[in-house]
Amino acid sequence: MGFARRAAGSIGGVAEIASPDSAPQESGPDRLTLGAWVTAILLGGGNAVGVRFTVFELDPFWSASLRFFAAGLIFVAFMVVLRKPLGSRASLIGATLYGIVGFGAQFAFLYYGLRETPAGTSQVLIALVPLATFGLAIVHGLERFRWRGLAGAVLALVGVAVIFADQLSAQVSLVALLAI
Repeated sequence: MGFARRAAGSIGGVAEIASPDSAPQESGPDRLTLGAWVTAILLGGGNAVGVRFTVFELDPFWSASLRFFAAGLIFVAFMVVLRKPLGSRASLIGATLYGIVGFGAQFAFLYYGLRETPAGTSQVLIALVPLATFGLAIVHGLERFRWRGLAGAVLALVGVAVIFADQLSAQVSLVALLAI
């Protein structure tokens, strides 16, 4: 229906709907989008492995602090080069609170958990975040409940339980798994 509305034209006051044959051909994503997607996958996928190696050398909180300090310096350098303003006081307060809760707390738990949890196991847990998001969206009325979605979530949770049953017997503490 959306295509019909976009393609509708007016000839003599009568709406004309374009046929599907005259629809513009859409191509795949451009190279910049594809490059950004591949980069996000590589960096996101390698994140737990990199963190796992760094927590062996440094205390988890020092490791995370140094990592985010370096990232902050890179962003400040971008702001200076691109001549971007810092922002208003209210936006800085909001961004700071979001950073502390959304990133600081998340990565504090992640770094703590990765001291004992294998990187592959942590990636499986992180991959469950969309399931939690879907559940919260249903609770808050943003998504409709669907049996198919529930079946997929249960299947994913059973798979994770099978993996973790082995990990718990391999002396990985439940506290470290929950921290992830």
